[in-house]
Amino acid sequence: MVFPFLEDYREISLSKLYAKRLAENKSSNFSKRFNKLICALDTGIVGIRAEEVDWSNYKFPSNLPDDVKESFQEQYKYDIKTQHPLFDGEKEIGIENFEIDEESTGTKSLFVIGGIILDALETGRVLVVDEFEKNLHPSITQFLINLFHNEITNPKNSQLIFATHDITQLSNDNFRRDQVWFTEKDEFGSTSLYRCSDIKGIRLGTPLDKWYSSGRFGATPIINDSDFLIEMQYDED
Repeated sequence: MVFPFLEDYREISLSKLYAKRLAENKSSNFSKRFNKLICALDTGIVGIRAEEVDWSNYKFPSNLPDDVKESFQEQYKYDIKTQHPLFDGEKEIGIENFEIDEESTGTKSLFVIGGIILDALETGRVLVVDEFEKNLHPSITQFLINLFHNEITNPKNSQLIFATHDITQLSNDNFRRDQVWFTEKDEFGSTSLYRCSDIKGIRLGTPLDKWYSSGRFGATPIINDSDFLIEMQYDED
């Protein structure tokens, strides 16, 4: 399962797919696990459900063919609704339903990456994701990565391969040195890929995040801002 950078339109399509699965098979492992996963990650959400869209609120172009309209309505048949506790002061008095568009960008990204991960874990697939940490807190990113390291959550030995700029993931002991790879672009624009364990001086206790931040591994941007700063000081007047 390969997912390049998840653009907004693709996130919307995937969230609609998961809404359909939640609505049409509420008792499936995916539906139950998806619900529990989102509620577990400090999103403020206490429940998730899917509702059929009321198309009476939408106006389609008069010249839109009926088969295209029906196909669209079938594809986007359900919307995910999130449930949050409602308070009067400090007293909880009920539950308030939210549209998914009212959630933060991080929560919406979590809906997508969470569903992708659950599918991979359930089928034992290799999952390849670019920008894995998109809009996610580092602690949530680490939790999702750890799902692949846990025999309870990954009994079928699914594998995760991901690209990230979140160097905080190097500060824990979740990865062997041969599991961490770096990419670096040279002065000719060519990119090389090399393994952390092949770098001389790396030991088991080496603080990878600190070494990377200090540039000892390479693969860090070289910023030359002199021309920019000079230009910023130039006054046309």
